[in-house]
Amino acid sequence: MRFMTVREFRLNTGGARRSLEKEEDLVLTASGRPFAVVSRVHAESFDKELLAIQRTRARVAVDRLRDAARVDGTDRLTMDEIDAVVRDVRQRTART
Repeated sequence: MRFMTVREFRLNTGGARRSLEKEEDLVLTASGRPFAVVSRVHAESFDKELLAIQRTRARVAVDRLRDAARVDGTDRLTMDEIDAVVRDVRQRTART
């Protein structure tokens, strides 16, 4: 996997494409921090590859939510406590 700055990507798209042909993934950075992954896809399996990426993003999002719930302690709420929170939110949003 190759890392490339946004500036380098903009100025050398041909080099980026060649990297993708060799390594299949390219990480774009801005100010030294990764912010995007450019991934090579094959035309005959594009739909499947895109779906796999979307599913993985969803799994990562769920993992983040679970981690946040563990930190906040909300992973230990009972069903009655969850129902009470939902009821309170619904009442508040109904008023606005």
